[in-house]
Parts: sequence; structure tokens; C-alpha cells
Amino acid sequence: MSSSSSIRNYLSSRTAARAQAIIQHIMPLILENVRKEDGTLSTESPSLYDISEKLQLIFPPHNYQEEEIFTSPKKLLPTAFSKFEFDLFLKTLVDAINNGKIDHSNLTVMDLCGKVYDINNNILMIALPKLSFLKEINLSNVQLNDDIIVGICTKIPQIERVKLENTAITDNGCIGMIKSLPSPQNVKHLNLSKTKVTENSMKYLADLYSALENHLEKLEIEGIDVSRWTVTRLFNNCRKLCKIEKGHEGSFVIFRNNVILLVPSNPNAHSYTLRLDHPLLDERILRNILGVYKNVNHLHLKSDQLTNHNVSNSIRLSNIKTLQSFTLNDQSFKV
Repeated sequence: MSSSSSIRNYLSSRTAARAQAIIQHIMPLILENVRKEDGTLSTESPSLYDISEKLQLIFPPHNYQEEEIFTSPKKLLPTAFSKFEFDLFLKTLVDAINNGKIDHSNLTVMDLCGKVYDINNNILMIALPKLSFLKEINLSNVQLNDDIIVGICTKIPQIERVKLENTAITDNGCIGMIKSLPSPQNVKHLNLSKTKVTENSMKYLADLYSALENHLEKLEIEGIDVSRWTVTRLFNNCRKLCKIEKGHEGSFVIFRNNVILLVPSNPNAHSYTLRLDHPLLDERILRNILGVYKNVNHLHLKSDQLTNHNVSNSIRLSNIKTLQSFTLNDQSFKV
């Protein structure tokens, strides 16, 4: 064998050996990334995975006796859990419940908003039957379609609050979800804001709750174009409804204590108009409203229970500085 041939064989063998060493070192990392991308769990034992901190984030405590009528914007976490990490969390949670390490009767609220953006539906469906005490699920901002949302909600027998803001749910998913619920009359709070749901779903809800003993108490539909006629039907048929949010040109339609209000979405804005129109609107309720919306520029009121004197008194006690005049039953008055 010539010297040049020996050198080539030597270099070739060294290159092959080096390549083999690199592959042996890197391939486990590549395979691990592939498993994560596919949503397949690694060989890490769930028993070694600490979920205590994540448990408090995903299953926060909630005092429903103190639920706010005006919902503050939800703060999202700076970084959400990956699909892989959430899968591992769910598997560990199920193991802990099965082994009696976690009392699932304390897990009544599951809040995934801002914590998970993409989920492995199969693993979640396995976990949900273990969460039989769940009363609220917040799936807002999670990448879900109609079929997955219907499948998830129908696995929760005692569901009372469903929050689906900024999901891909449509009328088919909304109506299908309500039809498939074990006890649709138990649903008290439904958030469909910024979804693909239309007025058809609102009409279905109005018809449904007209025949049920229990009634929806809070409905959020920001960004959904719903006619005032349908909103009125909802109000009449859902007799316990205390709030409807209808985002339209920066305004909300709110029902509370049988008072219809058209108010701005942000009470801290520099200027806005309040339109309060209902025969049951009285001085006490007006004063409570003006206590929240202090920057009002234009105030339009319609109610036989209000007079010029008690409206002026409510404005004075609310310490409103921006209002110069108001209308009451189509008559103008100066402050």
C-alpha cells in the first residue's frame, strides 16, 4: 500500500470515529427535542417531578361570594408552560390523585389562561374525570377548536363557569357544548368574548334558559355583534342575569339590578358618555354607578323614578368634575 493511500485511510478512519462520537453525543439531545415537539413525555419519572408551585397557578382558590361585577383585565404570565411540560404536569397530577397525595375535592377552579397556549387534548381528557369537583374552567387564549372545547366541557359534570375568551369556538361549538353539558342549567357564567360566535348562539341561549329553572348570571360577549332585541330576550329569559358585556365601539351593555346601562369599557378614560335607560333606575343605583364612572362628560338618563334634584344630588355626592349638564327623560339640565 502506498504512503498516500495509508494517509487517506488513516484520515478516513479518524473522521468516521469522530463523526460517530459526535452522533453518540448529540443524538440523545435531538431525540429529546423531537419527543418534546411531538408531545411525547421523556423518561423522567412523574414521581420525581414537583408540581406544587404549578398546582397553585393552575388551580387557584376562588371566593365566589365576592365575585366582582366589573371584571379587571387578566394579567398573563410572561412565559407559558410548554405542551411537554403541561403533559408532564397532568400525568403527575393524576398519579398524585390516584395515590391519595392530593385531595381532588379542593380542585374546583382550573385556570389555563396565560399559562398554556397549546395542549395535548388526549392527556387532558384522561385527567379531567379525576377532577370531578371542578366547577370552573378558564380556557381563554388557549389554541382550541370546537370539537376539543365540547369534549373538555362535557367531561366536567358540575361545571358552573366556562371562560372561552379569544378561542376559535364558533356557533357550532357553543351550541354543541351547551347541548352536551350534563347539567346546562348549572352554568352561571359564560365568557365568549372575542370568539367567532355570532348572534345565533345568543338566540339559542335565550330560548334555552327560558325553559330552565336556574339561570345564567353573567355573560361576556365582547366583540360579538348582537342586536338590542336579542340582548333584551336574553335579559327577559335569563331572569338572574346580572351582567352582559357587549363590546361595541368601546362600550358595554351591562344588566344589574334590572337596570340597563350603556357605559364605557374603561371607567378611567378621559371622557365618555353614559346612557342609563330603565324604569327601575333610582337615585341609589345612579349614585353607585357614578361612583365608578367619575370622568363622564355626557349623561343621558331615562327613568320615572329620577328627578332633577336627586340626579344633581347624586352628581354632587359622587364628586364628578367633568360634567356640565345632563338629560333626564329628554329634558336638558345644567349641573
